[in-house]
Amino acid sequence: MKDKTPTDSENKNLTERIVAFVDILGFKNMVKDSLKSLESANSLHEALKRIFELKNHNENPTEMTSLREFGVEISTFSDSIVISYPIDYEGGLFFVLMELIHLQLDLACYGILIRGGLSIGLLYHDGNIVYGPAMNEAYYLESKCAIYPRIIIKKEDIIEGIRKTRAEQNTMEQDINYVMSCLKVDNDEWFFLDILRQYQELVDWGDEYYNWLVNIRKIIISGLNQYSNSPRVYEKYNWLKKYYNEVVTDRNARYPVPDENYCDQIGFRRSYLNLKIKKRVHKGSNFV
Repeated sequence: MKDKTPTDSENKNLTERIVAFVDILGFKNMVKDSLKSLESANSLHEALKRIFELKNHNENPTEMTSLREFGVEISTFSDSIVISYPIDYEGGLFFVLMELIHLQLDLACYGILIRGGLSIGLLYHDGNIVYGPAMNEAYYLESKCAIYPRIIIKKEDIIEGIRKTRAEQNTMEQDINYVMSCLKVDNDEWFFLDILRQYQELVDWGDEYYNWLVNIRKIIISGLNQYSNSPRVYEKYNWLKKYYNEVVTDRNARYPVPDENYCDQIGFRRSYLNLKIKKRVHKGSNFV
């Protein structure tokens, strides 16, 4: 008699978790560039160190307790990161999104863009051992569906994640608002992490957000000009340009200004509009 093969639901190693799989875009080219440029090498090194610190802090925090004690796992493999929370972690979906937001904010400072997929399902995750249907789904979303420098999640997983991780002290409406404040629906109907609008994670009131956008602008223009003859790479920067222009020209957005007494608040907000990346005048010219 043959042994019965356990189904996913019967495999006691697998539990329901929220999992995000994230990858650095253009990593191979960055490694090549690091051989030619000390600046590129330093940026790549600092970015990878930031990724490692994410894992290290989860396992060896400065506080008395570690999130890992509550089932949170973070694994790193070269340029890839896997983050997962148990489904019964209160506010788990929101906290995964916030972890990814801070990672994107930090890596962008080194000129590095990431892409990812987020899924909910059965998973085994302990240290650097991670497998299961949810991992397969997150990897599929990152490698086949995300395409652009964005982290995507299916609508049904948003609903399920909010419902299953809702904090007891919050109403359903509050949790929906918290999660949806991190997300935006794209033209292809994928929900993605709305990273360019998360100014409150940089500062509550000041010009840090403005300066961060200036840096993002430089990254986009550099990529558009560098890869103008590489359609597959160019389309990724072009997508980011359209998203970026939508953000900086949003007249209904709440743009933070240096302080309440800043003499020209209207002028400072207008300066965001001037960050728009202009189109090329003709083929062969550079973006500005």
